[in-house]
Amino acid sequence: MNWTLNCHLKFENYKKKNRLVDYTDMETNFLKLLSIPEVRSELKENVKLVMVDEFQDSNPVQLSIFMKLAEIADQNIWVGDPKQAIYCFNGSDPMLVNKLLERFYNSNDDNLKVKLLKNSWRSRKEIVDITNKMFEVCLEDQSYSVKIQKKDILGQETSIQQWIDEKFGLNEQITLSARDTIGLIPTRDDAGEGFDGGSDQPALRHWHFTNNLGGTGNAEQLNYYLACRIKELLNEEINIFDKTANIIRRLRPSDVAVLCRKNNEVKSIAAELIKNGIEVAANVDGLSDTAEYRLLVNILNYLADQGNSLAITEILLMINQEDVLTPESLLEKRLDFMAENLSIEDDVKARYAHLASWGADHPFMIKLNTFKSCSKHLSVPELIEKAVAELELSRHISAWGHAEQRKANIQQLISYAYTYDDYCAKLNIASSLVGFIQWQSMDKEKNNQAQVIRN
Repeated sequence: MNWTLNCHLKFENYKKKNRLVDYTDMETNFLKLLSIPEVRSELKENVKLVMVDEFQDSNPVQLSIFMKLAEIADQNIWVGDPKQAIYCFNGSDPMLVNKLLERFYNSNDDNLKVKLLKNSWRSRKEIVDITNKMFEVCLEDQSYSVKIQKKDILGQETSIQQWIDEKFGLNEQITLSARDTIGLIPTRDDAGEGFDGGSDQPALRHWHFTNNLGGTGNAEQLNYYLACRIKELLNEEINIFDKTANIIRRLRPSDVAVLCRKNNEVKSIAAELIKNGIEVAANVDGLSDTAEYRLLVNILNYLADQGNSLAITEILLMINQEDVLTPESLLEKRLDFMAENLSIEDDVKARYAHLASWGADHPFMIKLNTFKSCSKHLSVPELIEKAVAELELSRHISAWGHAEQRKANIQQLISYAYTYDDYCAKLNIASSLVGFIQWQSMDKEKNNQAQVIRN
């Protein structure tokens, strides 16, 4: 406990010293402001309506803020769905929110009014039905009966009228059971969207994987079977309704989404999909393993140190479009070059000048040296952006195939450079090319390849 308190105090002192606030500070400080009479008076004069979306994910501090704002504003509207309460990791408390809702449900007068949205516009009927069956059981103990008027049941009139008639009969106000407040009524028209509800177009499928790889099965094997099944799915003649184009068309890879609980699961599944020839839009690590990353980092290393012979060698190999150079021929050229250096061994300045001239006669290195002479005033991200443009790196890396992904990875590295620049500015430290390369390589989260969405 003392260790935890000590860490907390050190963190608070660090923020004060560096004039920083985090998200929790913003919430708690705003809550304190709401207790100041002058602030409340100012807000009461200017704020007439407060609207809160995703209310079910409120944490205790946020809930206190909303309650105080409710005392100030003329009207408050809170919109939420208990089935979507997913922010417990961020301090939200569904039970606390539910106890507050119980107060609404029991009163439901002109001051505390509940309106119930009964429609689902998002999913097909079969999906809504199975979701209702699951959540009506799971959430019944966490929900409450509610006294409500017929006019406060909201939704598409034609789809909810039968349900309203069954529940209300001739009454204008009834008490709905907890279960009745949970389920939704679908509005999507399968026939109108080209789905006849037949076995060839089911809204739900269950994939059962039989392990043929041996062993008891693990995450890697599950990812393998999932990738294989998605590949089979994409080869099937499946039609979907494209809401953007308002047409029925064949299923594309960009229509498929895989939901994961954790980021590391996303990366491992994405890697397996890529291995099976399926391009993905996900944070996949391995940026530092890509050729475009190696080329750009070698250019940065050379710009930081013109005598970096390893960087020069890799640049010459990677920029070699005519396949004139091979690792073997380049090694032979390097050995011959070093042999020439022996004749000037006693002249130190001449020796270092000779070493620095390695590869300087190559057209790309001539261009790079010209760029180096006029780029010293640039910040790290500006230098990288200008290098990509003036050295025509997009053209070079596109010749290697997978052009979209490679160019996106370069942009990803540029975005990391801007993050690094901000990081240095906040800590009042100097930025540098070498510093950026070390900063980026030390953080696994900054080794993600770019997401490229393909149809």
